[in-house]
Amino acid sequence: MEEQAIAQGNRFRAAAATASALAYRLSYINLCGTFYYLCSILDGFSRFLVHWDLRESMRETDIEVILQRAKEKYPEAKPRIISDNGPQFIARDFKEFIRISGMTHV
Repeated sequence: MEEQAIAQGNRFRAAAATASALAYRLSYINLCGTFYYLCSILDGFSRFLVHWDLRESMRETDIEVILQRAKEKYPEAKPRIISDNGPQFIARDFKEFIRISGMTHV
């Protein structure tokens, strides 16, 4: 199944069939003196960039929006979210969002 999905050019679905993990990456970018957060959602198996967003803040609600947009691209996936367990990821509302959306957080 994995080889078939890769042959079809769908690396994320191939990885979802094997690892089903999304890694959350955060980088800081200075644009004209203003710092922004570059938030990347990567497939944990293939390192395929599933979704990215540039934000001025990084609160729990921002994380939820970014993950929801990534999930909308692949609605059948039920991935595990891999993060650094920062304050945004351990908030009660974030845990509820993960449960409702069918994802898990490690």
